Amino acid sequence: IVRVGKPYGRQSISGIVAGLLRLNFHLIFDTMGSYVNSNLIAGEQVVHETRYHWIIFFSLKSILTLGLYALYLRWVDEFVITNKRVVIKTGLISRKTLELNLSKIESVGVDQSMMGRLLGYGSINLVGTGGTNESFHIIGNPMEFRKKFQEYC
Repeated sequence: IVRVGKPYGRQSISGIVAGLLRLNFHLIFDTMGSYVNSNLIAGEQVVHETRYHWIIFFSLKSILTLGLYALYLRWVDEFVITNKRVVIKTGLISRKTLELNLSKIESVGVDQSMMGRLLGYGSINLVGTGGTNESFHIIGNPMEFRKKFQEYC
């Protein structure tokens, strides 16, 4: 981040900011799919992966942060179906994970509004055998997610 040959005190603020942005850029992009890929068990393969739908760029949080919040969500959160389980990871620093074996999931529900059907987004609701009931909203192509789950279940 600091240039060679230039004293620290004389480095411009814009150079420091640019260096931090490059560092954050690599931290964000290096985490794409890294949680699921690093936690696959023997014989397990990813069969379907989805992200948040692009409509999240039009949320109030995204507009107030100039799109950075939406980029963060799309690059950090993972919604994956493998041939053995469903893995959903949200967050980077404060991480929440949901890992359910395919045989332990009772149903995958999909909720879509009229706008969601037209643009291809919606909510998925996973119901597990032990009473697990988790919902995830504004997911891209939730019908494909459910279809892949049903194919491998």
